[in-house]
Amino acid sequence: MSDIQDPAGENWEERAADNSESASAEVGESLDVIDREEHIKEDAKSYAAGEVPQSYLFDPERFLPLNSEKLLKKAKIERSIEELEQVTRDEITSIHKFQRAIDEWEKTIDKDKALIDRNKMVIRQNNTDISYDEKNRDYWWRRAENVAGDFGVAAASNDKDTWAWFIKKHGLKTAEGTPIDETSGCVEELCNGSSNNLVAKYKVAGNKYDMAKNHREKENLRLISENAHYKKTVSTLQRYVQSTYQNKVEPLQDGVLLLKELIAKLRGFLSQPEATFGDLREWAEAFLNQYLIENPQTPQHAITDFRKWASIPLPSENH
Repeated sequence: MSDIQDPAGENWEERAADNSESASAEVGESLDVIDREEHIKEDAKSYAAGEVPQSYLFDPERFLPLNSEKLLKKAKIERSIEELEQVTRDEITSIHKFQRAIDEWEKTIDKDKALIDRNKMVIRQNNTDISYDEKNRDYWWRRAENVAGDFGVAAASNDKDTWAWFIKKHGLKTAEGTPIDETSGCVEELCNGSSNNLVAKYKVAGNKYDMAKNHREKENLRLISENAHYKKTVSTLQRYVQSTYQNKVEPLQDGVLLLKELIAKLRGFLSQPEATFGDLREWAEAFLNQYLIENPQTPQHAITDFRKWASIPLPSENH
């Protein structure tokens, strides 16, 4: 069967469908208009009663009550208190987590400081010992130099009395262990050998003190380097501690105190049956304003929680 067409050649069935859709759209628009008018009427009533219009009090979680509504619904307030207390416990747990990290850092700081002090004590003792090592080294080296110098004098004089003086002064003996005879024809040779042995012994004694001195000096340099490393670690950890306190712990503490003030206020309202949400908001707005002036590092999430439980409209970013 062919479609019925009007004189202009249009399909009557299509025109009828279009008219139906147009009518439905007009009905929908009319309902929207009615709905807006109802909101306007409700807002007008709210304005007339000195209230903030309900349509502007919506946050992502709930519909905020009017200022004139009674606050005292004991079960609801007690539930809010319980929820707030759980939030504060969670915040305190976070504080304890940061505090444990701080405690570990401070243990390391104390340990490194103790090691620094111990190393300083070793360095001080080494410096004292080095001064004695230098004196002992120089003493024995001077004795070696004196023996060699006295031999030169005796050899230059080359007389019996001078050899006798040299032999007795330094206790020179032959290879058999008997005193050298200054009248011997080979007295110079005997004194030369005996004095060289003595010089060698004195130099060995001096060298031992010189080696001890060098060992202590190297140890001091190692300990100084070690202390520099410890000091760097201590300085870094102290910055961590200070930064964590300032940027983590103290702001969280400020947030906890803010919420605890709200908890205390809600507990107070439990004994005030005539209290309204307007009373709560009036206190909360003024208190929050002053609190943020005195505690500017209070974290935003704590402020948002305070506003939510105090039935204050949330900031625009939370809508």
